[in-house]
Amino acid sequence: MRPNNSSLATSKPRLLPRLLAVGLSLIAAAAQARPAPPPWAAMGARLQTLNREILADRQRVDAIARQYLSSDDISEDDFNWLKLNAEKYGLEPRQRGDRNFFNALLSRMDVVPPSLALAQGWLEYGWRKPKPTRFPPACAPRCMAGNRTLAPEDMHAWVLTINTEPAGANFRTVRAQLRQQKRPLSGRTLAPALEPLTSEHGRYTARLTTVIRQFKMDRWDP
Repeated sequence: MRPNNSSLATSKPRLLPRLLAVGLSLIAAAAQARPAPPPWAAMGARLQTLNREILADRQRVDAIARQYLSSDDISEDDFNWLKLNAEKYGLEPRQRGDRNFFNALLSRMDVVPPSLALAQGWLEYGWRKPKPTRFPPACAPRCMAGNRTLAPEDMHAWVLTINTEPAGANFRTVRAQLRQQKRPLSGRTLAPALEPLTSEHGRYTARLTTVIRQFKMDRWDP
C-alpha cells in the first residue's frame, strides 16, 4: 500500500514547531539549572560602591585644600565635614590648616582593592579556620563563613581598619607610592604590602594572588 503523499505533506511542517518547542524547553531548563553566581560577586560590587564613595571624598578634600591653603577661606559646611572625616580617619582636626594634614588625610582616605579584601576573606574564613599567627583577625574581612556574606557595615569597618590602624601603615605607604607613580591600585600590586603583618615571608602574598587569579576577583578592582 502506497503512503498517502498528501498526508506526509501536511505532517512535515508540524514537526518543526514541535522541535522548536522542545529546544526552547531545554534551553529554559538549562538556564534554571545554571549555577548561582559566587557569593563574593555581590561583595565585590559593594566594595566597588564603597571605593567610589571614598574617591568622591578625596576629590572634595582636594578642592577644600586648594581653596583653604591659598585663601585661608573655608565654608562652615566644609569645615564641619573636614573635622568629621579627620576624626573618622584618626587624625587631629586642629591640624586641618596644614598641608601635611591634607596629605595625611588623603593617604588614609583611599581605595582598598576589592579583590584583596575578598581574597583575604576567602583565605581566612573559606578554606580553613583563621589562625592568629597567620594574619590578625581584625585586619581580615569575614567574607566567607560557609555561605554567609560579609555585611556592608562590616566591609566599611574593615576598610576603615586598613586605612587608619597602625598595622596598615605599610599598606598605606605602598598605596600612596603606587598612586604617585600612577600605577594601578590592584589587589595583585598591593598584596605584598600586607606581608609584614604575617609570618609567612612571601607565602601569604603568593596565596592571595593565587586566589585573586583563580576566581578572577580583580574584575572589581579600580
